[in-house]
Amino acid sequence: MLPSDWAALYDNIVAENEFSVSPMDVHPLLNGVIYGNARNASFSRPCSIVHPATPSSDDPDLIKRTLDGLAFVCASGTPDYALALSLTLKADRVLLCVSQDRGAPRVHDFLNTVWACLQKTWRAVSAAYDCLPEHTKFAYPPSGGIPLLVSTKEGLHGRAQLSAMIYSRASPKILSRIHKCRIQYVLYLENASGHDAKRGMCLAKVMGVILDMREILAERVIDEVSAKRINKLMSKLEKLWDELSTGSEHDGSFSICKHISKIMAPFDLIKCLLTLTCPSPALNYISTRLQVYTLPPSSPVVGYPTDQLDWERYLIRNFQDIEHHKRPVIQTFAKEAMKTIKRRGQSRDTVHPECQLLAYHHHRCSTASIGGAPFPYIGSSKSPCYSCEQYFAAYSGAPLLKKLDLPIRESRSKLRDAWAMPHLGSEFDDEIVQHRLHAALKRDVVFRVSDEVDEEGPSTPVPPPAPLLRRVASSPLPPPPSSPKSPKLAQFANKVHSRGSKLVRSANVKRKADTATRVSVRA
Repeated sequence: MLPSDWAALYDNIVAENEFSVSPMDVHPLLNGVIYGNARNASFSRPCSIVHPATPSSDDPDLIKRTLDGLAFVCASGTPDYALALSLTLKADRVLLCVSQDRGAPRVHDFLNTVWACLQKTWRAVSAAYDCLPEHTKFAYPPSGGIPLLVSTKEGLHGRAQLSAMIYSRASPKILSRIHKCRIQYVLYLENASGHDAKRGMCLAKVMGVILDMREILAERVIDEVSAKRINKLMSKLEKLWDELSTGSEHDGSFSICKHISKIMAPFDLIKCLLTLTCPSPALNYISTRLQVYTLPPSSPVVGYPTDQLDWERYLIRNFQDIEHHKRPVIQTFAKEAMKTIKRRGQSRDTVHPECQLLAYHHHRCSTASIGGAPFPYIGSSKSPCYSCEQYFAAYSGAPLLKKLDLPIRESRSKLRDAWAMPHLGSEFDDEIVQHRLHAALKRDVVFRVSDEVDEEGPSTPVPPPAPLLRRVASSPLPPPPSSPKSPKLAQFANKVHSRGSKLVRSANVKRKADTATRVSVRA
């Protein structure tokens, strides 16, 4: 059954274009992606965006149908699946997640807006093609995609119009980043003594290009001419960026380069979109470099906390009555808690779909029946989070990947704003949770052992379980966070700490009293 937004989008496009096709006819090879459901919950093979029949150079609807199918998939938001696009940009394998079951309405709205603009441009160009002068028809080959520049009575200019629409949406965010970059540049100039003169000259050229872009974006109304100017400035900025980005961590320009990369991120996204609308290489690009994967949601096979509230209940349930537990219970609980800490960063339920796509590639490399050579690189379009970094690190260290030389790295083509995937567990920080849980576990073991020693008396001392304490102390522990982000968890940790301190103080008082009693009896 089609999702409501997908069905509405499909009806609108069919009504506007006056062509009669069923959803199954939109693109045959996309049916497995579009109609995926939980019954075949396994990693699906990639669906290449190509026509099953031999592409015909005189088929003007081929690219249109391909874009139809791609837009339907991107805008569908299928509830049972997360959708990821695997894209090759300049030998850089990029994994883009455009929808997932957690919901990303801004992504869907933006895709619908882009698709509406594409459809409007396509219809206007198609209707005006026969009316164009002969010397301008070369700009719109029937077998190509949306033209780079085509003059019509309505004044549409293909990609320039689409660029203007996207730039208008992104301009406020880019302006804010340019302002921060300019502040960092001023600070860099104030402390520029001893820096490389050649590097400083390159940085000055980069800032000149960025400030020229600021003048265009500050108008807030971007027309086709200004969009073309920004395209030229971006080409110039990319050439300078390749020279500037190497070795920036060794001098004072590192913070500037970080802001420049954030400025370039929206333009990398625009390039990803506009590559599909190039005139001549559109068919070849779509057929060879774009693949769609469906990723079924992983089943919650491990029952451990997944959000802040569950973690707090978990800690309270296991730590609130620490003085009443005995040593066998301590050992059992410590083992289970350490298992939880160990597997938390490697579970499918706590990572993004791109990491699941990486797992699919791992399986593909290890299974010859699936076929296909491994990609030279796998890049991630998302900004990393703690769980996903652990997941990527686990796969990077796998013997198979070392043998195949398949390095995992973050892609330059990062997605930001509405296109970025939501940060899993944004209500809390994994490092803080693991650090607090580990610290509470160590305190819990020490206090319970000391409490049992005091209850049994000094005549029969019970040594603390050294292997258990050694195992807890030697377990991997992330560095203590500088700024805790979870006040509730902090309050609870402080409460546990204060209760443990009271137990230790009472035990010391009791021990001193027993010692004084024995001394008085002997006297």
